[in-house]
Amino acid sequence: MQFFKTLRIARAALQCDVFINVPTLKTHHLAGVTVAMKNLYGLIPKEDKRLYHRIDRLEEAIVDLNMARPSDLIIVDGTFSTHHIPPFEKQRLDLALGGSDPVAVDTVAAKVMGVDPRTIRFLSWAEEKGIGTKDLGRISISGLSIGEAYRKDTVTILDLCRRKYPRVKIIDGQSCTGCFGRIGTALYGAFKEDVFKEDLYILMGPKAIPPKTGAYIILCGNCLAPTFYNGLKGTFIPGCPPDLKEFRRALESLAPSETKIP
Repeated sequence: MQFFKTLRIARAALQCDVFINVPTLKTHHLAGVTVAMKNLYGLIPKEDKRLYHRIDRLEEAIVDLNMARPSDLIIVDGTFSTHHIPPFEKQRLDLALGGSDPVAVDTVAAKVMGVDPRTIRFLSWAEEKGIGTKDLGRISISGLSIGEAYRKDTVTILDLCRRKYPRVKIIDGQSCTGCFGRIGTALYGAFKEDVFKEDLYILMGPKAIPPKTGAYIILCGNCLAPTFYNGLKGTFIPGCPPDLKEFRRALESLAPSETKIP
C-alpha cells in the first residue's frame, strides 16, 4: 500500500533495464539522512519536490519512490560526509559503500555518520513495506566494520541550531525525524543569530528529561505528553509529528519581532 495514489517519476528511470543509484553521504534537516533512498527524490519534477515539502510529506514520498523504482545497485560516494543544506563542516571519510538493499545501505550509512537509524521514520516505513531491512543483525557487511568506518558524528540540523542560538538548550531523548527534523528546521529558519537573551530548553523524544531549572521549557511531541502532564511545567506542543504552528507561536512569544527572519 502506497502513501500516495499517484507519483510522477522520470520515464527513463522506469524504462531502463538496470538502475544504478549513486548517492553521496549526507545528513538531512528533515529526513535525517540523504543517501540511497532520498537520492531518488531527484527523479521527480521540481514542482513536485516543493509540493511534498509544502504538505510536509517528504518521508512518505521517499518511500513511494523506492517502491515505484527499486534500485538494482547502490554505490555511495563517501569521500566526504556533510549536512545537506547548508553544507557545513565537510568531513573526509574516503569511503565507498555498496549494496542492493537501499534500506540496509541507508542504515549502515546512518551509523557511519553517527545517526541512529531507529530514529529515521522512512527507514521503518520502508522495512514495513518490504523494500529492505534495517536490522543490523540481518545485514551482511564486508570490508570495514561500521566501527572502523566511523570517524565522528556528521553535523545535523540540531547541531546547527545549537551553534546559531547559544542560549537554546536542545535535549534530544531519542526523538525521531518527525520531531527533530521539523522542530530543528523550524527553529533554524525562524530567527536571526543570538536572538534569545535567556536560556530556553527544547525537549523532544520519549527519553528527554526536563532540567531542574527555572528556565523556559518547550516540550515537543506526544512522546512527552506524560512528562508535561505529570509536571505541568513549560509549554507543551502536541502532535506526532508536533504541530509546527504551535511551536512557532511559542518561539515568537519569546523573541522580539525585529529578530525574526522575514
